[in-house]
Amino acid sequence: MGCYSYICKECNKSINENEGVHLFHIRHGKVLGEAVGRYNGYGGVKENTGYDNKYFDKNETDSANANCHDEIIRSYFKLEDSCYINEERKHMKVYKKDIVTKNKYQLMRINELVKEGKHEEAFLQPDKIFEEFNQLPPAPSIVAKSGVVAYHQYCYNHSTKRDMSPSTLDPNQGCGKPRKKYAYSPEK
Repeated sequence: MGCYSYICKECNKSINENEGVHLFHIRHGKVLGEAVGRYNGYGGVKENTGYDNKYFDKNETDSANANCHDEIIRSYFKLEDSCYINEERKHMKVYKKDIVTKNKYQLMRINELVKEGKHEEAFLQPDKIFEEFNQLPPAPSIVAKSGVVAYHQYCYNHSTKRDMSPSTLDPNQGCGKPRKKYAYSPEK
C-alpha cells in the first residue's frame, strides 16, 4: 500500500505493487519525465530501466529535479490544472462568482446572516444552509493537464490510443497481488 496509486489508462484496472508500469509526469500538458519498472506502491518504480533513476523515486526530494517526489505531488495535487483539483471541483458550487466547498459556503452564509441580524437562522438552522448549497450551480470542471499518466507496462506496449491525460487515483492504493499478465519485463 502506498500514499497514492493509479488506475491504468488502457485497461482501467488498478496498478498493483510489483507490476510492470510505464509512468509519465506531466505538467500543463507537457511530459517532464517518464519511468518504466516494477511499481513500488508509492507512485513510482523500483527499477527505472533506461531512464534517470531520480524520476519518481519517493526518496528523491531534490526540488531542482522536476521529477522528484515533491514535484510529482505538486503536479498531481496543487496546481490549478491538477487532476486532483478537478476531482474536488465535482463537489464544489458557485456562489457570488466564487467557487466554494460546502464548509466555505456555510461560513460565508453564517457571516452574512449574522450581519443581517438573523442569528437564529445562522446558528440554529444548519440544514437550511446545506439545502441552499445543494441548490447552487456546480463549479465548472477544468481539463486536467497536470499529474501522472500511468499504464501497466503490458497495456502501454499493446496500446494504440495512448491517452496522455492524468490517471485517476486508485481507491485501493495499489493493494493486491501482482497479476501475471502485468508482470514487469526489463525490456523497454
